[in-house]
Amino acid sequence: MPMTPQRRVDPPPMHSRKQTIIGDAKVLEPVVLSARAATSAPTDKISIERGIPAPVLHARNKYPFQEMLVGDSFFCTQKDGSVSSSAAWVQKKHGFKFTCRIVVENGVKGTRCWRVK
Repeated sequence: MPMTPQRRVDPPPMHSRKQTIIGDAKVLEPVVLSARAATSAPTDKISIERGIPAPVLHARNKYPFQEMLVGDSFFCTQKDGSVSSSAAWVQKKHGFKFTCRIVVENGVKGTRCWRVK
């Protein structure tokens, strides 16, 4: 007895278009969001202004990597790896080399970071 091929069932579409099946072909119909959304226009007129300075971007340096010279170090109470990951980013961006270690100084556990190159 010959086997009849099973028809494949596609999952529902991930978009919001209506799907119409004509014979074996699928036709997607466009979706109209709403009459208001299609015809709404901005109510404010945009004007061009000259001579207004752009805001100055301030670097948020949490650690003093940029100011350090070879042989300098600093201690902070961060123990979660943020110091070493920040040092790795500065190494990659600026070519500096740092070594960070978790240490206990004066009874306080923290991270000491040295610039070595």
